[in-house]
Amino acid sequence: MRQVTLIANFLQAATRCRSFKQIKRSSDMGFLGIDLGTTNSVAVIYDDKKDELSIVKIDGMEEVLASAVCILEEEIVVGSEAKNSAIIYPEETILSIKRQMGETFAIKIGEKNYLPEDISAILLGHLKAAAQLQSGEVYDEVVITHPAYFNDRQIYATKKAGELAGFKQVHLLSEPLASAIEYGYKQGYAQTLLVYDLGGGTFDACVLKVIKDLNGHETFQELADVGDMHLGGDDFDQILVDYMVEQFRVMTGIRIQDIEVRESTRVLHKLKQEAELLKKKLSSINKASVKIYPLMIHEGMPLNLSLEVTKDEFEALIRPMIDKSKDIIKEALKRADQTPDDISKVILVGGSTLVPMVKRMVAGFIKEPYRATDPAKSVAMGAALYNYLIHLPNSQVKVGQITRQNFGTEAIINIATNEKSLIPIIPMGSTIPIEVTDDGFSATSGASTVRVDVFQWEEGHEEDRKYTGSLMLEGISQDARISVKYTINNDNLFEVTVRDQNTEKEISGVFDRKKTMPRLPDMEKYTKVAGEGLNIVFLMDTTGSMDTYIDGVKEKAIAFSNILEARKIDYNLGLIGFGDLLENEKPKVYRWTKDIRKFQKRVTKIPRTCGGDIPESSMDALETGIDLLSRLKEGESYKNIFILITDAPPHVPTVNGKTVNDVVDALISNKITTYVVARKDYKSLEAYEPLTRTGGHYYSMQDDFMDILDAIAYAIADLVKTT
Repeated sequence: MRQVTLIANFLQAATRCRSFKQIKRSSDMGFLGIDLGTTNSVAVIYDDKKDELSIVKIDGMEEVLASAVCILEEEIVVGSEAKNSAIIYPEETILSIKRQMGETFAIKIGEKNYLPEDISAILLGHLKAAAQLQSGEVYDEVVITHPAYFNDRQIYATKKAGELAGFKQVHLLSEPLASAIEYGYKQGYAQTLLVYDLGGGTFDACVLKVIKDLNGHETFQELADVGDMHLGGDDFDQILVDYMVEQFRVMTGIRIQDIEVRESTRVLHKLKQEAELLKKKLSSINKASVKIYPLMIHEGMPLNLSLEVTKDEFEALIRPMIDKSKDIIKEALKRADQTPDDISKVILVGGSTLVPMVKRMVAGFIKEPYRATDPAKSVAMGAALYNYLIHLPNSQVKVGQITRQNFGTEAIINIATNEKSLIPIIPMGSTIPIEVTDDGFSATSGASTVRVDVFQWEEGHEEDRKYTGSLMLEGISQDARISVKYTINNDNLFEVTVRDQNTEKEISGVFDRKKTMPRLPDMEKYTKVAGEGLNIVFLMDTTGSMDTYIDGVKEKAIAFSNILEARKIDYNLGLIGFGDLLENEKPKVYRWTKDIRKFQKRVTKIPRTCGGDIPESSMDALETGIDLLSRLKEGESYKNIFILITDAPPHVPTVNGKTVNDVVDALISNKITTYVVARKDYKSLEAYEPLTRTGGHYYSMQDDFMDILDAIAYAIADLVKTT
């Protein structure tokens, strides 16, 4: 059970400001909008009587709230004070929680557990209290923004955070749409806009049109949006931190990752703060110096860090990320069926767009961009304006959103082989609300029931499909013709109706798009095929940082083996638990087994390791797995599968001196398909993405963890031919 008493006390205290007696409820009150950011959050009040936007000042001073929370035994500290406290209280301080929104694991601080929405609620509650203190009004209603590509769970978690913060009504709006409203409100229609939103931790590229619809309403209509949850100013900072860590190693011979964990965490927080300052300096000058006296004390001696970084060096470091943002723009234009010449205006949003290289890239690729009056605050301004617009009795401004995934089902496309394929019914990018009926389905000859499985997936990523649920229509007619209707309404409720067209008998269900569940296999349809089978090795990171995942990993590894057994697949199962070889933590290697119960017992009892600071020895574990495969005495004709699960980048080279390419070559030569579940930070992407050249897939640990392992289970089981 999660502990939220301290949070509740904090939020109650936040509303008891000194001038609470002056606070009033009024139909003439202003309209509140909040940009809940990765690194910084902003609140804005729109006064429609004065046609004026006011930035909410935090504690009467700062216009931006650092998205940092420090939870101590008796108090909660928020904002810049919490951010600075990360050096002293690294384990009690939570930064960039937005990147974890929608995840189901708890963050343990002391003896208490907090979900990501609990932490976001603290930030929102602080902004709510500041807005009330500044305006003398009570705000029960708010518009909170989120990245355009947030999935349903992430959006739901954002709404939940608003409710936990004390708002009675929470409206949500995508960040690019908020920026477009801030720019385009009263600017006229017949424009095609590209919003380039590069914030502290996330990036959105959104193409939209400002048009006048048939009813004369000015409409902000999304055409396409593409984003990356791990591309932003935070990542620029981390590249500078990595650079300084390496320079310090060259100067002193000391690897910061190798020192005591708490001390290394403190040092890295100090470098992170310096990196932020360095990034800002290099956005306006050509050279900047870093001087930290001392950076750390080692064996009783102070060790300093002193170096210079030029703008050219900084831009060389971040160029891969800027290039990646350009690729995302290209994909957004492609999905919107637009060219660079079709864009009327490019709007730069987010504090990270102040880096000059961003503006140069956009100007060279499309056109000279328009920079929002204040890029760091324009999203919150648009949110406040939207809050006003939705309350106008006869508002002439509308917002049109689109689906960010395909919604469909799975159907047999080859009766002879029982081959199935996903059938999209509501395509990704469809305008909401929408209703689509597909009459092209038929039941199996002689069947009395038909089952329709409901899925969501992103175009081109069918292997990542999310199973939402099923509908079973019973008592169908002979040779029934089946229609399937999918509906998404203005409230984003998703309904499916299955209908027998011969008898007009039907069944409907409303699905919660925020939840998914493991799909039950049709066990009776599977029989063993001679010569077909799988050699599967689970490679599990068992270090302390995996605490929030490890129980889920164990649970799903056990469920995975049950699926193999249900599908009557021949298999050999291997298991490797690994930590950090540089901390003398040797991997725990279990021999091959065909005994499901023995494998499940091993998974349950796999020993934990402490690990050092990141990285861990995941590449070494893959080498160990290849060696384990070479010792297998049967199943040589089976397909070889590795499943690597870790929350840290790897040590490279390995203790045997192997590079990432060396390991990839070994995987290819041994015909090993590799599935990776890891974070998608810069270092992890660099190391783990090449592993999937052998097939398989790289899943982000930031997505719903349980869904990922279900998807892997079915993807692997489907590799084996069944009849």
